[in-house]
Amino acid sequence: MQKQLSNLILTARSERAVASQLAANGMTLLAYPLDDGVLVGIGYDGKSGHVVDAELVLRRRGQQMARYGSWLPSMFVDGSYFLVSRLDASDPAQNALDSATLDLAAAQELLA
Repeated sequence: MQKQLSNLILTARSERAVASQLAANGMTLLAYPLDDGVLVGIGYDGKSGHVVDAELVLRRRGQQMARYGSWLPSMFVDGSYFLVSRLDASDPAQNALDSATLDLAAAQELLA
C-alpha cells in the first residue's frame, strides 16, 4: 500500500491536484499537494464513511498519541472519513514514505 501511496504523491505533485485511489482493502488513499509538502490520507469515501465509529477513533487516538498522534481524523461533508497526515517536502531528497514519518499500519489499525 505504501508503493500505491507513493505513486499518488508523485501524481498529486506533478499535476498539482488531489489524487486518490481505492486500495485492495476497500479503503481509499489520497494525496493533496501543498506548497511545502503533501497531505496524505487513508479512509473511506462518502458511501462507506459510516463504517467508522468516529467517537471510538478519537478515544483510541487520545489514549495512544505516541502511536496515532500524527494521524488527524477528518470527516467531510459528503460523509467520507479519513485520517490525514502532513508530510514535509522541504527536502526533495527525503523519502516521503519513510516509515519514521508515516505509519500506514497505524492508520489502518486506528480505523479498524
